[in-house]
This record gives sequence, structure tokens and C-alpha cells, in this order.
Amino acid sequence: MKRKFFLGALLLGVFIFSSCVDNEESLSVEQLRNSKSELLKSQAALNAADAEATKILAAAEAALKNAQAEAEKANAQKTAAETEILKLQAKLQETQNERAKQDLELAKLNVELQKTTNEQAKL
Repeated sequence: MKRKFFLGALLLGVFIFSSCVDNEESLSVEQLRNSKSELLKSQAALNAADAEATKILAAAEAALKNAQAEAEKANAQKTAAETEILKLQAKLQETQNERAKQDLELAKLNVELQKTTNEQAKL
């Protein structure tokens, strides 16, 4: 009998106490939870945007370094080409000087030949 009474009292207690619990949240609590949810979403979006910006910045810095390296390489090639041009110009000048010397020597030989021819003609 005690068990039946205890079981009945337990069921009555569960019915009474569970019917009194108000499961509805107040509007301010709901707004607070929604605000917190929006805050977390905004922070996640901010973190994603920050990560993307960091990624883009790293790519831009890498591209800048590559461009600087290419510019240095092109500058070195330009300097090498200018040096080669100067060497070739010096060689051209040397060749022209040598040709002028040979032309002068040829002219001297022609004068000597002319003198010799004139002397032979006189004889």
C-alpha cells in the first residue's frame, strides 16, 4: 500500500510541478540570444575576410618580389648588352683605325711606285 501511495504522490507531484514550469523565453532573452548569434556570425565573417586579406597581401608581396627580381634581371641584361655594345664599338674603331693605316700605307706604296715608274721613264 505504501508503494501505491508513494507512486500516486510521485505522479501527482510530477503533474503539478511540470505544469507550473513556464518554457517560454522572454523577448529580451530571445533578442539577446539573436544578438549573440549575429555577433558570432559577424566575427566569423570578419575572421574569414581577414584571412582572405592576408592571403591576398601575401600573394601581392610575392608578385612584387618576382617583379623586382625580373626588373633586376632585365637591368643586368641591359648592362651586359651595353657593355657588349661598347666592346663592339671599340673593336669597330680599332678595325677602322687599322684600315686607315693600311690605306695610308697603300697610298705611300702607290707614291713610291709612281716615283719608281717616273724614274724608269726618265731613263
